[in-house]
Amino acid sequence: MAEDVLETNQPKLLKWTALVVLAIVCLVGLCIAMLGMGRIGGAQVAIDPNRIPDLKHGMKLYTVSCATCHGAAGKGLPHQGAPLANSAFVTNSTDLQLILMLKIGRTQDDPKSVMKLPMPAKGGYSNLTDNDLHDVAAYIRTFDTKVATNQ
Repeated sequence: MAEDVLETNQPKLLKWTALVVLAIVCLVGLCIAMLGMGRIGGAQVAIDPNRIPDLKHGMKLYTVSCATCHGAAGKGLPHQGAPLANSAFVTNSTDLQLILMLKIGRTQDDPKSVMKLPMPAKGGYSNLTDNDLHDVAAYIRTFDTKVATNQ
């Protein structure tokens, strides 16, 4: 008699097992997808965690969008932009944190602002993508050769 009850409930058990497995797979997929994403306020960044930044591309973009204020070698310019070479912020930030800051910029009253000057989002170039910013962040890290890339 116990075998009859088990056989009757077997399709329901299989159905629930399949639903639980599907839910777990969906949650794992969501977690994996979020590994390459970061968020500050409403801004978010999605970078493939296996992507290798293109330093040459980063250098070109830095020269066009960042060097005007931060200098060609990242040493900063008076009353325009903070030094990026040997910067505690650059050194202590993860790549994702650095990319997010580049993406959203800074206000002059930001407590982390060294010079109390605003920095426009994406250096004022709204067409820069998250991958572009990844390349720029990697290039900025080359200013201080004593610091390894902080993942």
